[in-house]
Amino acid sequence: MKQTMKKLILLSVITLCSSISYAQVGLGIRAGANMSSLPTKLESSGVSVKADDMSGLTRFYVGALVDVPFTWRWHMQTGVDFSWQGGKASGDKMRSTQIQIPALAKMYVIERMPILLGIDGSYAIANKIEIDGEKYSLDDLYNKWDFGMQAGVAYEFDFGMFVEFRYLRGFLNLAKNEASQNGVKIKMHNQTFQVGVGFRM
Repeated sequence: MKQTMKKLILLSVITLCSSISYAQVGLGIRAGANMSSLPTKLESSGVSVKADDMSGLTRFYVGALVDVPFTWRWHMQTGVDFSWQGGKASGDKMRSTQIQIPALAKMYVIERMPILLGIDGSYAIANKIEIDGEKYSLDDLYNKWDFGMQAGVAYEFDFGMFVEFRYLRGFLNLAKNEASQNGVKIKMHNQTFQVGVGFRM
C-alpha cells in the first residue's frame, strides 16, 4: 500500500513539475459537501452479512488542483484535498480527517462539461468515534491508508468557476484484525458523494 502511495505521489509531482512550462496549465481550488458513509459487512464462517445499523454523515472537503491539457478534449487533473468524512454506527459518529491525492483522466464529452475518472490514495490524519459526546481515537483499530477510485462530472463556466459532482470509493478494508471480535471479521470501506464548486485560473 505504501509503495502504491509513493508511486501516486511521484506521478503527481512529475505532473506538477512538467506543467510549469506549459502555458495553458490551470491551477484551481475546490470545496463542497461530503455525503459520506462506511459500508460495512460482518463475516463469520464464510458467511457475509451487511451491517444494518450504519448510516451516513454530511461533512465537507477543500482542496487545490492542477489541470494539465494534452488536447482540447483530454486533460489530466491532480492535486491535494483535505476531506472530512465518516459515518454513524448505532448512532455513534465515526469521523475521519484525510489527505487525498487524486490522479484523474478528464475528458470533455461536450464543451464545458468534462467527466473525470481515475484513482486516488489517501491517508487518515485522525480516526475518531464520538459516543455520548465523548471522543475516542480509533487509530489502533482502523487503517490510516486507503486506495480507491474517483468518478465525476463537472460543468465549467467561461469565467473560471465550475460546479462538480464526484463519487469516491475506497478499495481497502479499513478495519484492522484487532477490530474483529468473537470470530466475526469486520470489512469496512470509505464511500463518499461530493457536491461542490471551484475556481480554475
